Amino acid sequence: MPDNLEIITERIPEAQIRARGPAETVRRMVQTDVHVTVDLQNVRPGEHTYDLTSAQVRLPLEVEVVQVVPAQLHLAFDRQGHRQLPIRPRLTGLAPGALPPAITVDPATALVIGPAKRVENTDTVLTDAIDLGGASLPATFSGVHIYVADPLVRVAQPASVTVKVTASAARGRPRGAVE
Repeated sequence: MPDNLEIITERIPEAQIRARGPAETVRRMVQTDVHVTVDLQNVRPGEHTYDLTSAQVRLPLEVEVVQVVPAQLHLAFDRQGHRQLPIRPRLTGLAPGALPPAITVDPATALVIGPAKRVENTDTVLTDAIDLGGASLPATFSGVHIYVADPLVRVAQPASVTVKVTASAARGRPRGAVE
């Protein structure tokens, strides 16, 4: 598949291969003995349907393909997009009514990659939840993993961040002020 394209089909069906051959050979077969190949080398953005035939299936010697289900595979493609996005920490365990703490994330942004339209619709990268219940501030949390909610968009770098939480930066603001 070209490097500048992404598959945007979320649920790609798993091919079932029905085969026949010597009983002992078939009994010993495992999933890794079966390989189905679809050539996507010249694919362009858009929707495309591919026939799945016995010619695309590699099996152990003496075993032959009887049927491939589904007989066709329908996939959609989009050009690859990338974008630098802010990282938003997810905090839990804050006391009700407490002023929000001051938070810094290092690094503050992450590079995301995926189908261009999905990347354009993604506006933030999240951290795994950080539980502040019982934590004394200031506190530093290293190696916090980050992710994007869209399953087709992935974080390219960094894999984790450091989150520093200190006492509220909102002291002196009128009650009800929003950050």
